[in-house]
Amino acid sequence: MAGAEQSAQAAVRGLQTLVADLPPDSPQRRLAGTNLPLADADIKLAEGLLQPALAEATAARARIEPIAVPTTDANTTRWKTNQLQISCNVAAQATLQLGRYAQAEAAARQWLAIAPNSVNSQTNPKPLVSRARCTLAEAIAMQGRNDEAQKVLQPAMAWYVQQQKAGATGTTFRYDYAYALYVSAISQPDDANGRKQRDTALAEAAAQIAGASAEAQKLADMRRVSDLIAKARSTTHA
Repeated sequence: MAGAEQSAQAAVRGLQTLVADLPPDSPQRRLAGTNLPLADADIKLAEGLLQPALAEATAARARIEPIAVPTTDANTTRWKTNQLQISCNVAAQATLQLGRYAQAEAAARQWLAIAPNSVNSQTNPKPLVSRARCTLAEAIAMQGRNDEAQKVLQPAMAWYVQQQKAGATGTTFRYDYAYALYVSAISQPDDANGRKQRDTALAEAAAQIAGASAEAQKLADMRRVSDLIAKARSTTHA
């Protein structure tokens, strides 16, 4: 991950150069100061360093939230919102993987609430919103509330099905759709039809991963979801 850290540091230096002429207490300078901690948190999450990732994201959020941005400054408002959604994203994923499901649910709900306003007007928010929905649905399912998880997940599943019909096959799509299918599978009811739906969803999830390139399958996120799918497929029903 050394390359990722160097890239993050280079991006932060470039951003700091852009805001260098602004007052130190300006919202832009203060937001720029949280970029590297958030990038570090994301890298730690990918490395499986869950507690450090959570601590970094939580500390960054505590710095971001008090930053006052004029309501007339749409760009900086969006920047702040995006920084907050990154911190919620990392916190939700880290706590979910740590087994702190109620905490993951809270972070994922916050992530989902702000995700639509964290992207610029030229960017479709649905991929990010759908990712947040899947994370929230998994956190809910892991607390035994399967019906609620399915309702939360449904708009994301509809989006992925639509994208698949439109010919989506990229690595990011495969990862996102495989994860959504996994969450759908684990939140099915434990009856004959539910078990059938579960098996079908897991098979399709595995196929999405298998359809990615060999290089893509080695990515940390892909490996994690592949492991989740394999574990779920090996679980027998009572």
